[in-house]
Amino acid sequence: MLAADIHAEPCNARLPDSSVYAGNCENGLFNGQGKLTWRDGAVYEGEFEDGLMHGQGKYISSTGWTMQGQFNDGSANGPGVYDDPKTGRYVGMFKDDNFHGQGTYTAIDGSVCRGEYRDGHLNGQATCRYDNGDEVSGDYRDGEVNGNGVTRFASGSTYVGQYKDGYWDGVGVLNYANGDRYRGEFSKGHRHGQGVFYDSSNDEEISGEWKFGDYAGDQRYSCQPVPNPI
Repeated sequence: MLAADIHAEPCNARLPDSSVYAGNCENGLFNGQGKLTWRDGAVYEGEFEDGLMHGQGKYISSTGWTMQGQFNDGSANGPGVYDDPKTGRYVGMFKDDNFHGQGTYTAIDGSVCRGEYRDGHLNGQATCRYDNGDEVSGDYRDGEVNGNGVTRFASGSTYVGQYKDGYWDGVGVLNYANGDRYRGEFSKGHRHGQGVFYDSSNDEEISGEWKFGDYAGDQRYSCQPVPNPI
């Protein structure tokens, strides 16, 4: 028996907004175990304290998603599980009903993002592995990689370098699965700025300026076509 239940008494109540409560009450407030059903069909069943969801419980929304875990002062705070059959499942820490702290989100397509969340978004070190086998690790801000990171493609190619708003942006190295390599500047996911491309098939390099993936310098050291970034 919960401590809050010792002095609580069974009660039923219909609130002004037509919500219905059934459970324990103390001093005119919901306290202890109870079930609150809202007019739109949403349901919370679990622990209450001083009229608020507080303790272990489960909230089922009117649209079908659920939140089960620790509640404090009326909102999800602490460890819990959010499950939405239309989008995905999150297991980890919450603050004020938002993903906040260490957690893992698994989308319905099988993509998995594991790391630090803040205010509902990835913020901090995290790794996302997508359903096609590609993986992105690095410093996230508001759900996108910003700063240093690594992209590992299922094909075997890799990018190591700087990102901005989820794009390769800044200085980095793109290693192709076939042995080719580009080292230099990137912008919005493209080779852009000063860089050196190494053509492994001819053991030759192309050095100079690049614009949105294409070589724009005055001199080529190879006659072979340069593949676009992945």
